[in-house]
Amino acid sequence: VNLHASLLPKYRGAAPINWAMIHGEQATGVSVISLAQKMDAGLIYATAQTPIDPLETAGELHDRLAALGPAVVSDVLRAFADGSLRGVPQDERRATRAPKLSKADGHVDFTQDAQTVRSRIHGLTPWPGVRVRWVRRETPDKPLELSLLRVSAEPDLSCFIGFKGSGGAPRPGEIIDGPRVVVGDGAVRLLEVQLPGKRPMTIDQFMRGHPIAAGDRFES
Repeated sequence: VNLHASLLPKYRGAAPINWAMIHGEQATGVSVISLAQKMDAGLIYATAQTPIDPLETAGELHDRLAALGPAVVSDVLRAFADGSLRGVPQDERRATRAPKLSKADGHVDFTQDAQTVRSRIHGLTPWPGVRVRWVRRETPDKPLELSLLRVSAEPDLSCFIGFKGSGGAPRPGEIIDGPRVVVGDGAVRLLEVQLPGKRPMTIDQFMRGHPIAAGDRFES
């Protein structure tokens, strides 16, 4: 048998936790399946489901699923031992893929809506990570690389009221007070970031030494 970190038949492949989060799933879980010639397509013996917290990262969800798995496997082994184990075939019509990620996937599109941006950032944390060029209004010729680790979604255009960006209305990727990053339908509020070679910091810690100002922008 095999323990897989998704509710099969959804998210077959190498990165099921990441893709469940990237696609905005509200819940995921683990599945105990039989081995098969086709990837992650065996009989389902048992599953366990858990909600995905909007502020959770893929690394944190990985650890929760790892803790969830042993009890489910134990139940399957007990059923096997007493002869009551029965498998259920997967519905191939519902099968989706979760391909392996690479560093090239570490980007985000700020023209998309806040929930999609948040889901991608969290789904790629801690690896491969979402990296942006931080272009500061005061020193635009000296951009810095910054990793976005955790954000909250604020899909509400009212956050722009009273803000005057570099060209009037704020554009996707531009920073407004908060600090928040403008996205397609509102903004995402920065909660945790990291400079290359430095430790992750909450935004309050980071801002003490590296203020992110309204009018700065992020380029992915």
